[in-house]
Amino acid sequence: MTLIFNGEPIARHNHGGEFCADFQNEERSVTDRVQDWKASSWKGDATRVALDGECKLANLNTTVYVQVEYAVVKPNVLRKKIRLRQSDEFLLFYQLTNRLEPQDVPAKLWSFDRLDWQGGSVHEYFPAAGFRAKSGLCVGLLTDSGYRNQWTRFIRRDGRPVKPAPRRIPDANLYSGAGPEERGRGDFFVQQTFGEVTAQTGVERDWQAVRLPEVSSWEKRGDTTAEEHDGVVIISAKSSDDGRADTLAPDRIRDLLLARGISFGGASRSAALGH
Repeated sequence: MTLIFNGEPIARHNHGGEFCADFQNEERSVTDRVQDWKASSWKGDATRVALDGECKLANLNTTVYVQVEYAVVKPNVLRKKIRLRQSDEFLLFYQLTNRLEPQDVPAKLWSFDRLDWQGGSVHEYFPAAGFRAKSGLCVGLLTDSGYRNQWTRFIRRDGRPVKPAPRRIPDANLYSGAGPEERGRGDFFVQQTFGEVTAQTGVERDWQAVRLPEVSSWEKRGDTTAEEHDGVVIISAKSSDDGRADTLAPDRIRDLLLARGISFGGASRSAALGH
């Protein structure tokens, strides 16, 4: 689909297609990739266009039926709705990317919070991003609410090392755009990615026992105390003025303590740490 403004093309979707998608079975052992999907039929009028077609997934041995609908909401606002339907698999996971590419090199990229956005992933609470053409025309991608489009802004934002990262982060790349390297190649785009979950793999870890010295020899930083009772060390720490937690630990594991929770136990004062 190509977007036209005042009779001139200004942008297109996915290299002339409608979306890209990855499909997986329930155990995520089989994957099919659909690149720049295009419809096989269409119908519509001046205010609404419906594109219909199929995604034949050879590896999953199933067919996903697709309808992409464009509707005029108000002047200069167009709604794009993608519907996926299948009946062969009991459960089918999908990750879908909707990309908008300017027809010509834009003057700049923008996001909801940054008018001088330089591309990459956008982790703002109000997802909206796009580009400004050299003519001054602004074009962008908005999205419906999260409960309707199945996305969330539950993402680690503060960057403090004492806050463990969650095992699963949904929608880390809900909005992204061409970075400096991609723009250097003449590849300009803004895109939405729905259905993505970044997850830690390898739950079974190769734990390593670290022998700890006497608690009295640990280096103290800030307002921190440590007490040992029956081989168990209890650490109490308060936040310092710069927002970081104070620490008290042997030199060899202090950095690890900043990034991981740690439990001390046993008469030998050994700690179990993950690589």
